[in-house]
Amino acid sequence: MTYQRFIIYFTLLLTIGFYCLDYFFRISPSLILPQLMAQYHTDPMGIGLFASVFYIGYVIFQLPCGVLLDRHEIKYPVIILITLCTLSFLGFIIADQFWLGILLRFILGATSACSFIAVLYIARMYLDDKWFSMVSGITIAAGTLAASIIQTLNAWLIQWLSWQTVIGLFSIWGFIVAGLLLMMPSQLSTHRPLLYQRHSYWTLIKQLLQLLLRWRFLMNGVIGGLFYLPTSLLTAVWGISFFKSSYHLSTPQASSVIFLIFLGWAIGAPMIGFFGGRLHHTRLLTALPAILAAGISALMLLDSTWLQHGLFIAALLFGLCSSAQVMVWKQFNTLCPPNLSGVGIAATNMVIMGIVAITHTAIGYLVEVGYQHNHALNTVAYLSGLGWIPWIFVSVAILALMNGIRPKA
Repeated sequence: MTYQRFIIYFTLLLTIGFYCLDYFFRISPSLILPQLMAQYHTDPMGIGLFASVFYIGYVIFQLPCGVLLDRHEIKYPVIILITLCTLSFLGFIIADQFWLGILLRFILGATSACSFIAVLYIARMYLDDKWFSMVSGITIAAGTLAASIIQTLNAWLIQWLSWQTVIGLFSIWGFIVAGLLLMMPSQLSTHRPLLYQRHSYWTLIKQLLQLLLRWRFLMNGVIGGLFYLPTSLLTAVWGISFFKSSYHLSTPQASSVIFLIFLGWAIGAPMIGFFGGRLHHTRLLTALPAILAAGISALMLLDSTWLQHGLFIAALLFGLCSSAQVMVWKQFNTLCPPNLSGVGIAATNMVIMGIVAITHTAIGYLVEVGYQHNHALNTVAYLSGLGWIPWIFVSVAILALMNGIRPKA
């Protein structure tokens, strides 16, 4: 391996580390839901807003991050973003005023926006095209698995230490990644790829609009958002509390269910990404897993008495089927011109996270309605919102079959 290839691979590894950090920050509220409600003096709707405002910041800054990558080398911008991301998270677990928590979650989402884009950008610009889908799958697997392992460890450590101390210690990873990236050369290669061009901002905006006005490109992002949404709802906010209420689990046991969902993603995402990158007609790799996930999620959510100990197997299968969301990046690779990689990745991720941001608020509102109606945050209240998850998967399957995932003509 040449020195230049080593620099590319190691920088790719560090940006994957940034994505792992982003994912940990994203899902951490699910472990400390009651503590956050008490600390910020809020209700389920407020918790839903914390989740939504993260994704709103994430969505708004997708395009600036994409433009940044299309115009500049990634080193110093990413270092600054990792540092600000870590500081905003530390502020969030310390603050106790609701408006400040909203602001810090927004900043957290905004500074996290570059994490996934940076990984895919390096993969598309510096690696062979056939590895793009697999790298996206490996990245998602690494992020979900690392975050869930940390989450599970935190669930045990919180029994002996304060939750602020435990979660704060693990966030130090952000400063380590930033420090290692600082030691890397400013350029990944002594020459930029031939496709690397400096477009004017106005040209990039026009090209972004052209991409979003393409029906298949836009629908691909919508499918990706809906496919990822159930995982986000269960792992980032409501899952641990729901499984504790419905299955009478302890916090560590409920965290283990979330870990198994992520383990399913970790197994499935690289595998599906590998095969998806080599198959020509891959519609069924999106639609069929979505239908299976609909059935599995219905059992997990609506029939806890029947499922009982099968919950842990069902959680693994839920994650495995949900990981077919990586096929969105197979479709993206056939729709987006290579010279618009940064903006194209940003646009797709913007649509995905926009769907998630909007729906998190809606689900939070529905849980709040259930909470008010039942005068308790119990299983019935949670299902007022989470009960829609099977139908979300059904809509994914229908849209995938309508849109199709097929190669360029």
